[in-house]
Amino acid sequence: MTSNPAHRHLRLATADAHARVDAVVGGSLDSVCGYAAYLRGMHRFITASAEALPAGSQHIVLAPRAWLEADLAALELRPIEAFPVPPMAGDRAAELGWEYVVTGASVGARYLLRGAQALGFAAGRGASFLDGHARSRAWPEFLATLEREALAGPLLERACHTAQLAFETAERAFTTARREATR
Repeated sequence: MTSNPAHRHLRLATADAHARVDAVVGGSLDSVCGYAAYLRGMHRFITASAEALPAGSQHIVLAPRAWLEADLAALELRPIEAFPVPPMAGDRAAELGWEYVVTGASVGARYLLRGAQALGFAAGRGASFLDGHARSRAWPEFLATLEREALAGPLLERACHTAQLAFETAERAFTTARREATR
């Protein structure tokens, strides 16, 4: 359990959206085809995140995007076509909501990396994103920032709303990737 009230509130407010993303991603590491769909979906989500986030938050997507582009190239995959990204409020609370989802993916990367390795992938050979994101300090650094920002009231609600938008964007990206993989 977290002692940070903002983190606890974000987690509870986005639990259903997070579960929907997990359900779409679930089973992605059962096959090379599933893993390829995962990479394409995550690349679309990170690219959409780069479009949604202001310049001051781009640092959280630069390395993940480069890792994903290397993985797509290693597996000879093309990116998913762009789709409209929902607009977010232009304040720090909204940024933190979106960052919550992007940086939180590093927690799942630790688990997913083992699956990618079981399929024969590794850093520099198709699993650069998972390896890099799993090793990153993005999540603990985000939690420290969230603690410092001490969001409450309407600002915390705006962060939750934007996190919901980010999860919806991730869900759309992964759903699109899975649908395209079955064509």
